[in-house]
Amino acid sequence: MTARRRPTAGPTSYGSDGRCRAVVQLWASTSERDLQGKVAELASLRGWLVYHTWMSLHSPSGYPDLTLVRPPRVLHVEIKSESGLLSAAQVEWGEALLHCPGEYYVWRPHDELRIAEILE
Repeated sequence: MTARRRPTAGPTSYGSDGRCRAVVQLWASTSERDLQGKVAELASLRGWLVYHTWMSLHSPSGYPDLTLVRPPRVLHVEIKSESGLLSAAQVEWGEALLHCPGEYYVWRPHDELRIAEILE
């Protein structure tokens, strides 16, 4: 069986990655703050405990935006807009967390379906 090709022209067009451009453009406009709120809400609805440092003024920089806990899993999640870049401190934390028990993710608006799967 061969895969069907999606149309590349017309009112709905698709990028080389197969994603609908209209959807990608819509998700691309989601801010980090909005995405973080959506993730926190979905996680809470699915039984996760959600931690976010409210005022990080006196906290070490780079720690992930969200820590989600639903035993036996612990997720550390950095939230970024489509164009947001990780700071050096965020990279350092992420690399350290990848070598520890638990899970570490950098989530962007286009990851919405994968986010839902992970939090299921």
